[in-house]
This record gives sequence, structure tokens and C-alpha cells, in this order.
Amino acid sequence: MQNQLLKLGNRVFKYKLLVVICWLTLILFSIIHLYTSKTINSENELSGLDNTEAAQAINIIKKDFGLKSGTSYALVTDNNIDTSKLEYLLKINFKQITKITEIKGLTYHKNKLLYLDIDSKYNFIDIQNFTPEFRRIIKNWSGQNKTKIYLTGNPAFHYDGDKSGKNDSQKGEIFALIFCFFVLIFTFGALVSALLPLIIGATTLLFFNSFIRLIDLQINTISQVMTGLLGLALAIDYSLFIVSRYREEISNGDDSKDAIQKIFMYPIKTIIVSSLIMICSISALLLPDVSTSRTVVYNIFIVISISLINSIIVLPTLLFYGKNILDKPEFLTKMIKRADSYLFWKKFAENIVNHPKKYFSLSLVILIILSLPVSRIKLWEAVHTITPDNTESIEGYRILENDGWGGELIPINIVIKANKLGGVYDNNFISYIYDFTKELEKNPKIASVQSITSWNKNYTKQDYFSFYSSIYSLDLFYQNNNFIPLINSSTGNDKTIINVYPKNLLDLNDTHQIIDLTNSYAKKNNKYQVLIGGTVARAKDFTFELYRYVPQMLLVIFLGIYAILFFYMKSIILPIKAGLMNFLPILSSFGVLTLIFQYKFMGNFFNVQPNSGVINMVPVILFCLIFGLSMDYEVLILSRITEAYEDTNNVKQAVIEGMSRSGSVITGAALILLAVFIPGAFSSSPVTKQICIGISSAIIIDSTIVRLLLVPSFMMLMGKWNWWNPFTSDKK
Repeated sequence: MQNQLLKLGNRVFKYKLLVVICWLTLILFSIIHLYTSKTINSENELSGLDNTEAAQAINIIKKDFGLKSGTSYALVTDNNIDTSKLEYLLKINFKQITKITEIKGLTYHKNKLLYLDIDSKYNFIDIQNFTPEFRRIIKNWSGQNKTKIYLTGNPAFHYDGDKSGKNDSQKGEIFALIFCFFVLIFTFGALVSALLPLIIGATTLLFFNSFIRLIDLQINTISQVMTGLLGLALAIDYSLFIVSRYREEISNGDDSKDAIQKIFMYPIKTIIVSSLIMICSISALLLPDVSTSRTVVYNIFIVISISLINSIIVLPTLLFYGKNILDKPEFLTKMIKRADSYLFWKKFAENIVNHPKKYFSLSLVILIILSLPVSRIKLWEAVHTITPDNTESIEGYRILENDGWGGELIPINIVIKANKLGGVYDNNFISYIYDFTKELEKNPKIASVQSITSWNKNYTKQDYFSFYSSIYSLDLFYQNNNFIPLINSSTGNDKTIINVYPKNLLDLNDTHQIIDLTNSYAKKNNKYQVLIGGTVARAKDFTFELYRYVPQMLLVIFLGIYAILFFYMKSIILPIKAGLMNFLPILSSFGVLTLIFQYKFMGNFFNVQPNSGVINMVPVILFCLIFGLSMDYEVLILSRITEAYEDTNNVKQAVIEGMSRSGSVITGAALILLAVFIPGAFSSSPVTKQICIGISSAIIIDSTIVRLLLVPSFMMLMGKWNWWNPFTSDKK
């Protein structure tokens, strides 16, 4: 690998002018393309396996009952407001609206709920993009009539989530660039050296956004925020490693060409390994059949690749052309160099290596304590985690919630298949539905049940037999609009729907219990096929699909990273140690998330919702991201220690030298990552907030307790066994 990198370095040096010209041309093209191209495609609703019970139920409801879930808007207003003129105005202006229906609540409500059904020929991306125009008309009418109407519903949730994701991403990137600038100035003691990583980071984001629009790649709220922040963090961190090593070699007396060759031999080699590890970690998210996580993976793959190319091809050429001004202004360089970080880290490292057992035990105890809350973690399958609390769609949703609207918004849909002979009107089938309905109505957690045997509370089972026998023979049933949606009258009369409305919309434990009890009853009374669907049931599918591959994901990550580190470090022990130690900051960060979002520790500070928990998708995404990110520090410190060990053949001296040379760089890299991700901890989007708090806590734990205490003390305890390799004859 080293020979190939040296050849690459020579080619970059040879064609440095061409590299700069191509880079500047790409910048110009990207700016023009972003200005003139259409907006990025937002991803459709999240998906999971298509063969689960909930997925089958949703498909049957769509195919046999003509009900397309998740594409209707909802209007929320005061019950006393006459909205007939607004409804007419919307229908006239928007041909996409096929029907506007007022939903009757199960009890009296102060607010009115209207559903806007959209023509099924439009896909979900088109539908959610109707939101701003709908709101413009509604706002104008509301202003004229001195009232307030909220547009909510699934398309509005996704639109508001996407919009807030863009705002969060832009604000986070601007804050990160400003903060990183000061971190880099303090690290390098020079303005030009500090600007170079920022330029690489900014152009990485520019190229990424232009590229995904060029290939028309879909992006969701999570990937939009994470790729922007991660791309910026990686590009600046990679640049930090390269610039610091280049200046170190120049200060040691090397000329520019020799310094560039050395950065290709060491930091660029380390960066490539770190990138491969990051890609390996993230690729595990491709195993679950979930569109959200796969979109995140594809976008991160692209931004890592652009960060890598920008750092190892463009940055060395900029270093060469700017070699004479890297230390400008001189007064700043002289002032900061007075505080010699090398001496500080050398003393720190000497203290660690002289008391390895004490520091190893202390760091391990701290990590175990931080990890303890994970044993009680409960995943929260929130329905609208992508949408911030301060958006119109959530405000409308909260109004309905406070007004007692619960199950009407998100019912549990039970599809029951009758026998072809007799269909839904067979007495045996009606008897089954009647008993099923009565069993559900006994549950205190259920507000109401809607079925073909629930519309008349005074009817007995025999009354329903007589009614359906008579109405079926006279073919009058099809004229009753109250019951047609519960029977697939146009595709065979062999299926029916039971809609179950929970009392508490946001208490997912209640809904889960209802689903479990329904499943239990269906299994005991298995005369007919029963499929349980609905939004919450589908969310359970989503969680199940994300986590059923956890063993395989761990295997992919561990084996992949072990192979990469084995070939990089030529050691059997170090890759195992690196992999195992990476689990510690991850578990600790999960413990922090559990404390904050489940037990509400510092909940007011982070504006945690009272009924929230750890969002189902967060731990698995965090695991893969943190595993890859933490390897940056691991590979950097191990590479410097290994490099020193090869020179001295002394473990103690190697650890001291490696930590002395990498301590300030690791600190700077950690501060940069924190600057990028900490603003997201105060995001209005729940999922962004949790991911950024998880990453930030992991970075703090990883860059302090793990890398500065646990790793060096453990390496001292292991001694020369760190580099044991039975496949080589080199005996150190």
C-alpha cells in the first residue's frame, strides 16, 4: 500500500497545477448547477419488509378497499367555523384534491377535523410538495375570516420535517465552520493553515450537494442532516491530520516535496484506512430492508468519498502552493507556539505509562457506570419523529390531541379474510366478527371499535344475521355508504376491516398491548385469517426489521474492520483491542441517551418531550456512525504509537511519543467534531437531537476516557504482545 501511495503522491505533485485547475472548475460548475437545478428529491415514507403481517394488511386495504394510507392532508379548525367556502376554494384551485371529508369524532370535540384526499396518480414526493401552496390559500382565507386553520397530516409532517432538516443542516454547518476556524487557529497558530481545512470542508459540502442533484439521488431528513454534518467533520478532520503533519515535517527541515511524500506515507495512509473503516461500519445498515437507513448509507458513502478525494488530492497541492504563507501571520504563530503542546502531552503520557493499572481500572469503572442505564433502554416508536415541535403540522396535531382526538387519527386496522363461499355475509363469519368486536370492546384501553357488527348497539348476533341476509339478497347493502369501506364490495366481498381506536394516541405501550391481545385472540380463534395493520403496527415492523440483523451487523463490522486493521498494523492483537474498545464509548453514549430521553435527566435543558424515549432507529444508526468515527482517533493514536515502536522497539517510549505527537491533534479533531454535532443537540427535530446528543457524548467519552486513558494504559499492560503476529518472522 505504501508504494502505491508514494506513486500517487508523486503524480499529485507532478500534475499539481492541473489538479488546482480542475478543482476550481468543479467549484464553479457546482455553484452554477446548484443555482439552476431543481431541489433534491425527498425520500418516500419509510419502508420495511413487504411480507410482514402489517405490510400485507396495508396492501389489502389499498388494493381491495381503495384506501391509500398516508397521503391525506388534514385541516384542523374551531368547530364553530363554517369551512364550506374554504373547501370550495381548495377544490377549485387544486385539481389534485379528489375529496374533502369531515371526520366525525367518537365524542364531542371543540375542533373540526377535515381530510383532504389527493388523487392516487401522484407519488408521495409530489403530494408533500403541495404543502406550501395549500397553506398559502388557507392562510389567505383564514386572515380574511379572522381565524386560524392548521394544515397537518402525513404529507405535511414530511414536508415540515424536510424543511426543518435543511434549516438545521445549514445552521449547524455555519456554526461548525465558525467554531472550527477558531479551533484550527489555536491548533496551528496561523490563519492560512486554519483556513485550508475549512476550504476543504466547505467545498466537500458544495460538491456533495451538486452531485446528488446531478444524479437525482433521493435524500431524507436524517441523511440530509447527517451527511452535511458528517461530510464537514470528516473533511476538516482529515485536513487537520494532513496539515499538522506537513507543518511538522517542514519544521524538521524537509523540503516541500519530501514533506508531501511523508504525508502520503503516514497521515494519508491513516486517513484512507479511517475512511475504509467508516464505510465498513456504515455498510452494515444495508442489511435491514429499510429505505430510511439505506438512503442514509448511500448519501454517507458519497460524502466520505468526496471528503477523501478532496483531502488526499486537492489539499497536498494547496499545501505546496501555500507553503510560504502557512505560518502567517507570524505574530500569531510565535504567540501560540510559546505554549508547547508537545511537552504538555509528553508529561501527561509519562504519568499514564507509569501507572497503567490505576488508569486502566479507573477508566473502565467510569465507562461501566455510564453504560449501566442501557440495560433498561426502551425503544420509542414515535409516529412523527422527523417533525419538529414548532411546525404547523405538529401544532395542529397537538390541538387535536388536547381536544381528545386520539384513536380517530391513527387506528389499528384489522383485515379479516372470509371464505370464498358465502363471503362476509355468511352467518359463521358474521358470528366471528361479532364475537371479535365484543372482545375488543371489553378492553379498557380501547375507545371504540368500528366493524360490520358494531353500528347498532341494540342488535344481537341474530339481528345481524337477519339484517345481512336480507340486505345481501336484495342488493341494497351497496347503497349504504357507512358500511361499504368496511367490505371489499368491488373485489369479491370476501374481506372486511375492523378499525380499533385506542383511547390514548401517544401511549404506544397501550397500542402495543392492544395489538398483542388482538394477536392472541386471533391465534386462539384461528377460523379465519387475521392481519393486523395500521401505522403503529407498521412501525413495529420497522423496528423489528432494523434489529433482527443486529448479530449479522456486528459480525460484518467487526470482521471487516479487523481485516482492514490487520493489514494496516500487521498485528493480531491491536485490531481485536481496537474493536472491543470501540464498543465502550458506544454503550456509554446509549446510557447517556437513556438517562436524558427515558429518565429525563437534564430533560428541560434539552427540551425533551415528556412522553418521549429513545427513538427506535437511533441506536442502530448511532452504533454504525460512532464505530466508524471513533476509529479516527483509534487509528491515529495507534499509527503514531506503532510508528514510534518501529523506531525504538520500546513499548513505553512508543506510547509516550505516540501520545505526545497525537494528543493535540486528537483534541483538535474532537473539538471539531463537537462543534459540528453539538448544535444538533438543540435541534427542533427529535431524531436529529437524539443522534447528535449520542454522537457528541460518544466523542467526549472516546477522546478523553478511552483514547487518553484506557488505550495507552492497556497498551502498556499488554507490552510487546500488542504487535504479536505469528505470520511474520520479524521478532521484535
